[in-house]
Amino acid sequence: YYGNSAEAFKVWVKEAIANAIDVEAIGEDVKVTVGMVDAYKAKMEEVLNASNKAEALAAEETIAAEAEKLQANINAWKAYQDAFNKADETVNDEDIAEGELKEALGDLTWKAEDDFDALTLTTEEVLAKVETLLAAVDNCVKNSVKVGADVTNKFLVNARYEEGSTGWQGSPTVNGPKDNKCAEKFNCKFDVYQEVKDAPVGVYSITLQGFFRPGDNAVAWP
Repeated sequence: YYGNSAEAFKVWVKEAIANAIDVEAIGEDVKVTVGMVDAYKAKMEEVLNASNKAEALAAEETIAAEAEKLQANINAWKAYQDAFNKADETVNDEDIAEGELKEALGDLTWKAEDDFDALTLTTEEVLAKVETLLAAVDNCVKNSVKVGADVTNKFLVNARYEEGSTGWQGSPTVNGPKDNKCAEKFNCKFDVYQEVKDAPVGVYSITLQGFFRPGDNAVAWP
C-alpha cells in the first residue's frame, strides 16, 4: 500500500510507463523517425509530475497515446522495409522483363534507400510510400512477367501457408511444421481460394499437393 500522497501517484505513473514501450530496448536496426524517441521520453518525464488521482489517470491516457504513436511509426518503417525488400527482389528477378515498369520500380527503391538514410518522414508519409511501392511492385510483376515463369509467390499471398490463413478465403485450419504447412477443412466442402486481380490474360498451369480422407487413416488418398 503506497497511500495517496503525491509520491504514491508518481509510483503509479512510473508503473504505467514501465508497462509501455521500453525505448532503451529499441535496437539500432529498428527504424524510427528522427526525434520521435526523444519526444516520447520528454512526454514520459512530463507526466511524472502527476501528484493526484486525476493527474495520474490523465497521465495514463497520455502514456498509452504516445506509446501507440511511437509503435505505429516503428511498424510503418518496418512495413516500408518489407516493401523495399519485395521491390528489390522484383527488380533483380530474371522472370520479370526489363522495361519502363522495372526501371520505375528501381527508381522507387533508390528513393526508399534515401528515406532509410534520412528517417525524416512522418508515419503517414511512410505508409503512403509503402502503398506506392507495393502498387508499383504489383504493376511491374503482373505486366512484365515472362512467359514460362513460376508466378506462385508473385500472384498469391502466403502461397505456402507460412503465415497461417492470411490471404486465403474459406477460413482453413493451418497445421504442420514451419517449412511444410497444410491447410485443412473438416467434414465440409473444401472451398479455400484466393482471387488474383489484374493477372495477365493467358493460360496457366496449376498444381498442388492434396490429401483426402473420407474416414479414418485406412481410407485416405493423395
